Amino acid sequence: MRLSLVYKLVLPGLLVLYTGVMLGLHLGLLQRAVVVANDNQQFLQQLLPENSKEMEPVYRHESHFGVYNQKDRRPLNDLQSYRKVEQERQTLKLMESSDGGGTLQTKSSTSVGNISVFSVYYDNRPTLKNGQPCMRIIALKRFNSVESLICHFNYGHNTWLKVHAHSYEMCENHGRYYGGWIFSCEIPEEILNNTVLEKLTVLSISSTFHPEKQVKLKITAITFKESFEKSSSSVTIPSSIHSHLKFENSQKQKFGLCLPPIFGDISLSLLIQFIELSKILGSSHLTFYIYDISDAVEKLLTFYEEEGEVTLVNWKLSPQINEREIWYHGQLLAIQDCLYRHMADFEYLLFVDLDEFLLPVYNYTWSDMVHFLRNFESESNNVAGFSFKSAFFDPKQVPDPSQQLTFLQLLLRNKVLSSVRTKLMVAPQKIFELGIHHVSKTIHKDMRILEVDPGIAKIHHYRPCIINYEPDMKCYSEERDETILKYATNLVENYQTIIRETLDLFVPDR
Repeated sequence: MRLSLVYKLVLPGLLVLYTGVMLGLHLGLLQRAVVVANDNQQFLQQLLPENSKEMEPVYRHESHFGVYNQKDRRPLNDLQSYRKVEQERQTLKLMESSDGGGTLQTKSSTSVGNISVFSVYYDNRPTLKNGQPCMRIIALKRFNSVESLICHFNYGHNTWLKVHAHSYEMCENHGRYYGGWIFSCEIPEEILNNTVLEKLTVLSISSTFHPEKQVKLKITAITFKESFEKSSSSVTIPSSIHSHLKFENSQKQKFGLCLPPIFGDISLSLLIQFIELSKILGSSHLTFYIYDISDAVEKLLTFYEEEGEVTLVNWKLSPQINEREIWYHGQLLAIQDCLYRHMADFEYLLFVDLDEFLLPVYNYTWSDMVHFLRNFESESNNVAGFSFKSAFFDPKQVPDPSQQLTFLQLLLRNKVLSSVRTKLMVAPQKIFELGIHHVSKTIHKDMRILEVDPGIAKIHHYRPCIINYEPDMKCYSEERDETILKYATNLVENYQTIIRETLDLFVPDR
């Protein structure tokens, strides 16, 4: 009887009490989750500017590779993780030569509305669509901004022709808040057929948000020197206004080398080895984008610049941009700037880092290598460039004691090569946009990039082996590679010569 009463009264009461307690806890947790979510949303709104509420462009997509822009583009690999950076705000500047040459002077980037413009190029390549010359504007913009640019061409007698720029987002912005863009303005026929063509040394541009506020910008360079010189003898735009190239008879050189923004603790010895070996391989000029270097490194690079072998471009972030909001110090912008800056000066441009060399296996120079590669292509005119796989040489390996210089002492590399961290040598006349590890867009769709067999040439990358984004990469198996030793004699001699010539730069004043 009592047991039956327990079942009928006590147990149901306990069940109701348990249910009430659990329901209360559940609702409490839900409420807390809502509060946390609201707090996170408020925190994010505090981080983002008020005017960042514009709709994100519809052409941005997500994939397991990362962020990419258009369906016909290769997905982006976020190859490098965030670096630890101080939360200080820098000023984005370009280093340009003064009108008289010689001493370099800094010049801030130009703000046109909310767009930061770095450089302007007169693109007159005969291979352009319909042969129509245009202005290429290399700039930085927020990813979700709908702002664009307008070009204003002076037709004379206070008459201006207004052209709205075509906006093109660069491929490897990696989804960061700020990214690189190329704005293109076709030059009207009225301007091309008029004698005021020489006034194109300066271009007036404005923002679509404030079209009445015009900003005058100096044109940095042209992209096709020969046709420009033939079209008008009165035009004075040089092939590269702000470089110190010393070419005999202004002949186009075979190979130039472009480096991304450099920073950190850079060894003078390794820097000399890098420059001298690059010269032996065939580079007639190197362009450095300077982000943050020591006084000693600046002195050394200035020595090379005064010899006409180096161009220095000072590269800083604007005060409005946190370093985490842009990909790797604006590397992609620097790549495009170097591509267009030297497009008229070189047949080929190579894009590598300070710890990388492109070494032919059987040939001695890049010239012999390119000649060898083109002989095997029936349609070599359609080849816009070459892509090279990378081999990792760990700097922490036991050095070869028989060699004097660091790069000559590191002879062990991984057997499996990287097919992701490729580097490029391109014919700049055939490229519209260049990525970090691939060509994003050629000037014509029928042009292609030749993937070079590593038995012919490969990138020697002096860093520990990494397997990120490469499931087939194996770092544990190594082999000896003595390809670099064929340059040992010349490299040591050149290195010792530079040491003697620059010794006075580093001796303290007495």
